Amino acid sequence: MTKFRLVIYPIMGVCLLLGLLPGYSRAITIDHTCTDMTRIPDYWIDQVKQMLKVHYAHTSHGEQITVGLERLSAADSKYNFYPDNCTVPDTTSHLSLMDGQYYDGDCATYITPDLYWQGTSAMNITRSVLTSFDVNISLWAWCTQLDYYSQSQVQTYLNNMARLESEFPEVTFVYMTGNAQSEGEQNRYDRNQQIREYCRNNNKVLFDFADLDCWYGNEQHTASGIPSEHPQYEGDEAGHTTYESCENKARAFWWLLARIAGWNGGTALAPDIRANGSHGPITVSSGSPVSITVSLDPGASAGQNADWWVAAATPFAPPGDWYSYVYPTGWGPGRNRCIQTGLFGFASFEVMNRVLLKGAYTFYFAIDDPDGLATGPWWGIDSVGVTVE
Repeated sequence: MTKFRLVIYPIMGVCLLLGLLPGYSRAITIDHTCTDMTRIPDYWIDQVKQMLKVHYAHTSHGEQITVGLERLSAADSKYNFYPDNCTVPDTTSHLSLMDGQYYDGDCATYITPDLYWQGTSAMNITRSVLTSFDVNISLWAWCTQLDYYSQSQVQTYLNNMARLESEFPEVTFVYMTGNAQSEGEQNRYDRNQQIREYCRNNNKVLFDFADLDCWYGNEQHTASGIPSEHPQYEGDEAGHTTYESCENKARAFWWLLARIAGWNGGTALAPDIRANGSHGPITVSSGSPVSITVSLDPGASAGQNADWWVAAATPFAPPGDWYSYVYPTGWGPGRNRCIQTGLFGFASFEVMNRVLLKGAYTFYFAIDDPDGLATGPWWGIDSVGVTVE
């Protein structure tokens, strides 16, 4: 294996790696615990703006999110928001959101169930929108239907959302609970629970609108033992609630989009390595270049001292069976540590872009105890396989 070189730029004594966009996430629930936007790294705010195009269909209660997004944008340009009716704004400096959808040649921004998911006609309207417009996120917000909808009607919503997912695999569909503004309404609570359970059991993305209604600070409001809208949010400044409630939901919406863009929510350590932009394994023909990229989200481990490893297992005999990058000397044979330093988040960096000899390779990016030994316990490890035919 011919030597190849990885460039790592030293800044403040650590390795700075730049580049790759993340893939979308799954199995996400956004609720009252997801409203502190200051915990979202700036990188992921930027990735939302660059990666995501949102299609949002809703009735008047759904305006709470868009009003909140507008207010956050006005207060801080970091959260710039660009909505447009039935059109996808072409921007990478703002959150791009298409509000509403076309049907019968007209633009509608008040979207009832029969215009998004309820019935063949509704499904065809949404199919047409998703086929005609460049969006990769789609969601629909309830009005008060869950106060009186039956279990079977809600199951139809769930089934039809899943059907759209299967038909448009490149689009992330966000499921939603309804609002919790009807105090002590058992049916509404039961139907929201039905949606939550389905999303948990089927690995879906859920924006828990109802839960956000019920919590203010660390207090959940209940009426007759049933979670209901907190008195702090009672009002009609916008979307049948207060501006404060709108902004709270908008903060959760940014959290939602950051998670979909690839942020891990600040919990688990997440090293990532890809080949030609894929988690692989991939197969390429002889003579085709291979690009290897790495990235890291340190989660709750940010700042902890650790060993960093970037290595490649090759199909060749020792000492060329393993290559590693050792900072700052570069690539060489063997399994050797890149650097020992505190963990921090970085976007990604192309560590290699070259033609490889025929054979099977495995590329690794790993983090473990700061002891200089590639023996674990591994705090986080990712690998990708490449076969050159």
